[in-house]
Amino acid sequence: MSKVAVIGAGYVGLTTAACLAELGNDVTVVDTDREKVEQLAKHHVPFYEPGMAELVKRNAESKRLRFTTSYADAIPGAEYAIIAKARVARPTSLMSSPPPLRSPTT
Repeated sequence: MSKVAVIGAGYVGLTTAACLAELGNDVTVVDTDREKVEQLAKHHVPFYEPGMAELVKRNAESKRLRFTTSYADAIPGAEYAIIAKARVARPTSLMSSPPPLRSPTT
């Protein structure tokens, strides 16, 4: 199987990582939130998704799923890197607020 780095341990990143590990891949999840990484290493999932805690625990115990705050531990040697970080939209100088939503015309 493949060595995979998943950047971001939120809902999308953790779910993706756990499923890839369940398929037999060697997955390392990196996140800058040290507390979140420490909790995940103890198999504590910070959100509710049916079966996720068991999936994380099983794959972490089998060493197919690891958690770190170090990009240097996750990225080198990875065949694939999946970026699963939320991007916060920031207004630019050209647009101080998003345009108003409009109803579709028929």
